[in-house]
Amino acid sequence: MAIDPSTFTDFDLNNQILQKCSFIANSKPDVVVETSILIIGLLSYVHSKEAYKMIFMAIEQVLVYYIEDIIKGDSKLVLCRYSLFLGYMIDVLFKQNPQAFKETVLFLYQSVNLQGENKAIALQSIDTLKTVTCDQDLIPRF
Repeated sequence: MAIDPSTFTDFDLNNQILQKCSFIANSKPDVVVETSILIIGLLSYVHSKEAYKMIFMAIEQVLVYYIEDIIKGDSKLVLCRYSLFLGYMIDVLFKQNPQAFKETVLFLYQSVNLQGENKAIALQSIDTLKTVTCDQDLIPRF
């Protein structure tokens, strides 16, 4: 069954699809979140962000709602993937929500000092910060 991206605003349909998904039913929540972030990041890398504008708008609403849970969460996997995802998406995210943008950039800066088991998060955050600080379109948002 092909899924039309324009139907992503139909939450009843989405809920039905999610309830039937064996991956979601049989995976830990942090793995589902991590996989979702990875797929969305890859989509943005492979396809025009404009083609998936409706999806990204819905994702941004979810991220704004859960921003505190994501950046203060315990899952190293989710934090690392979120840093990676931001490298692809920060230019289009949080344009209408400066507080979420600020919290996200602050998360990246605070992650740089992580060591030991958290070193992967630090390395990914450094790479994303390089993207953020070199993007001339993002500088006015600081």
